[in-house]
Amino acid sequence: MPGLEDDLRAAVHADRELGRDYEADVVRALAERLDDEIDRRVQERIDAKLARRSRERAGLDLLAVLLVLGSIGIALGVPSATHGHVGAAGTFVLTLVAWMAIAAINVAWLLARRRG
Repeated sequence: MPGLEDDLRAAVHADRELGRDYEADVVRALAERLDDEIDRRVQERIDAKLARRSRERAGLDLLAVLLVLGSIGIALGVPSATHGHVGAAGTFVLTLVAWMAIAAINVAWLLARRRG
């Protein structure tokens, strides 16, 4: 902000030296400088927010990939792991429970992502 303060001082000084004839020009030049400074600051804030969202989204995308791969692993692993121990009926029940848990986790993930 030192540049803006210097511009304000210069405008006041110019107004004093040049008199009322140049007041409109001095005010217009200062207003343009203020507009440029405001635009620059707003753009900096927007850029920072977009960069932060981009980093957050990259983290969420990685988590989504891990969730999908984990779901596939569970879906394939449960029937294989349980078949020899609990028989066909037990394998069916455990597989059904695993699929319901996978569906619930994925729906919860989708709902949380839409809210956030």
